[in-house]
Amino acid sequence: DLVGALKRIRVPAAETGHRGKLWLTAEEVKAILAASATMTGLTPPALVRNLAIVTLIATTGLRREEVSTAEWSDLTKMGGHWVLTVYGKGKKIRHVKLPGMALDALNAWQQWHPLPDGERPIFTQLWKGGAVTSKKLSPNAIWEIVEAAARAAGLKHVSPHVLRRTFARGA
Repeated sequence: DLVGALKRIRVPAAETGHRGKLWLTAEEVKAILAASATMTGLTPPALVRNLAIVTLIATTGLRREEVSTAEWSDLTKMGGHWVLTVYGKGKKIRHVKLPGMALDALNAWQQWHPLPDGERPIFTQLWKGGAVTSKKLSPNAIWEIVEAAARAAGLKHVSPHVLRRTFARGA
């Protein structure tokens, strides 16, 4: 009777068809960061912007949509630390403390940004010649930037969410 009962148990639908979770090692994250700063074929503004994006996601665990919608006015100082006000899923607002590495990357990108103030997007599009625009990057563009940096580092199947998951596991 027990064997027959066990055979009738169904696996919940949410459990089928899922891939195993992927986390990166510290060395792999360092490799992605190094690759995003030295990729060939990119203009200097693109290298600085891409490094800032990858660094921000890897050191804070932000979602790509949150990075895409971040504005310069969202950067504030609280209690002696720089924080980014993030508008996440479900219209939830949270304040994310920026580590020095992320702040340094944002400061480097700010030097290239045409209008780094107010309610303008932090991360903007670039023309093919390297000119920086004031139009925000889409979440898909952020996905492509992270994926390209991972490929340059010799890693496959790395998305912004893998960096987010790696940050959460390390926290």
